[in-house]
Amino acid sequence: MLIPTTSSSALLLLLLSFICLGSWANLFKLTGTRWRFELFYFDFAIGVLALAVIAAYTLGSSGELAFSDRMLVAGRTEQAWVVLAGLIFNLGNMLLVAAISLVGMSLAFPISAATALLIWSCFDLRANNAALLSIGILLMLLAVLLGASAGLKREQRGRENPNKRALHKQGSRKSTKGVIAGILGGIALGLCFPIAAGSMDPEYGLGPYAGILLFGIGIFLSTIVFGVYFMRIAIEGGSLRFNDYLRGKWQKHILGWAGGVVFLAGALAAAVISAAPSTSGISPAGRFIVPLASVLLAMLWGIAAWKDLKGLPASGRLLVAFMAVSFAGGLVAIGFAVTG
Repeated sequence: MLIPTTSSSALLLLLLSFICLGSWANLFKLTGTRWRFELFYFDFAIGVLALAVIAAYTLGSSGELAFSDRMLVAGRTEQAWVVLAGLIFNLGNMLLVAAISLVGMSLAFPISAATALLIWSCFDLRANNAALLSIGILLMLLAVLLGASAGLKREQRGRENPNKRALHKQGSRKSTKGVIAGILGGIALGLCFPIAAGSMDPEYGLGPYAGILLFGIGIFLSTIVFGVYFMRIAIEGGSLRFNDYLRGKWQKHILGWAGGVVFLAGALAAAVISAAPSTSGISPAGRFIVPLASVLLAMLWGIAAWKDLKGLPASGRLLVAFMAVSFAGGLVAIGFAVTG
């Protein structure tokens, strides 16, 4: 399998993970408001699995130890753990996409990611720097609270426009559902990483290519179950049938496939970077922080490209700014605490 050994190739992969993980949701937004997240996600899962298979049988089959050999080295138990992690991650990511459809990228991403890091940090309470980890946990908790408050600030706009009470009531419900979906999604995302971490070890575990392949299989298989469930409960709008997916225009399907490919490219780049030797010149803290800093890029996309803050009063926008600062500070603190 191919692993970067030079600083330039490692930096390029690190940049790729940052851009892809922070940008894939734009393809969901491009599908438009009428193409629900449940329908988008079927194509997203196909794109994830397709690139995972291609990467495993090309890049993962080159070099000294192919991905198939890695599976034999790791064993069935580790394989099962990674598939389970993909299933749990997929539940969290579907809730994240639901939150994006309700409150936008600028709120959904930091709320879910901060919650995930809070959950993840609970598994690393014996970190090398407990004081720094505690600071990071507090900052992430603050980021979640600020994000939730900003989402609920949409209610203030309704109070200032008493002639639009019905619109206000509908917007308030969407904001509340979006915040709840983001937090629940973050809990699932936070649980999946400790489950997969040991099995993805580059020396004795599955390594990046075999791990990502099994992770993608978990995402694809669970989408069949979770997708049907979300279509029935209808977080936003009425219930859907599978015929609604089949009647979608080809442009919508292409955007969904592309979204899965872009996401998986970012996830694979991050996994390969984590397996790179120390001679690559990327510090452990950098490998941890930069891919997760893609949340800030997603926020920028939401604010600049999709005008997520248009419905927020000035006080709500200020809360979003403080949330971004709190998330960035918490990410740096947790990154250095768990890798230092």
